[in-house]
Amino acid sequence: MIRLRDAGYTYPKGVEAIRGLNLDVAVGEVLFVLGHNGAGKSTMLRLFNGLLKPTTGTVTVDGTDTAKVRPAQLSQTVGLVFQNPDAQLFRDRVSEEVSFGAQHGAGTDGTTEGFERAMTLLGLESVADRNPYELSLSWRKRVAIASVVAMGSPILVLDEPTRNPCPHRPDHRQAPPWSRLRGGDP
Repeated sequence: MIRLRDAGYTYPKGVEAIRGLNLDVAVGEVLFVLGHNGAGKSTMLRLFNGLLKPTTGTVTVDGTDTAKVRPAQLSQTVGLVFQNPDAQLFRDRVSEEVSFGAQHGAGTDGTTEGFERAMTLLGLESVADRNPYELSLSWRKRVAIASVVAMGSPILVLDEPTRNPCPHRPDHRQAPPWSRLRGGDP
């Protein structure tokens, strides 16, 4: 569970993004956060996995205070897909990108189950050998989602997953059904 208690975040130049936020998000729960640009949505999501530390209040993940641990420790529990996929893609092939997530995720056991599930779920089989940066933004977003899904983190956080859909592909206009991303039947 992610728990925020009177959580706030002020950026170093004094811009207050979040103030006094109280929120509980249970494992398996689907939470959609809506708001205008600059409302603090992405900041809040970065608080969830410790990429940002609250400047006021507390954020805990399964009882662990995010201010007291490194983000790498929290990534085993909270997988985050950034708003901009290019900020998290770094491999030369789609299959390598998704495989990296599967190899470094929560409870990895050396099997390819997480990899195969993520590739199928996000429909990436046809582009497995392509360089992610040669793909459209909507495809790169899918690769980023797949790499985090492959990690098997019990909590999956997606920052604007349906932004920039491929206008020529109806199947790319929305992310896969949320229950499937959470580990439900593909």
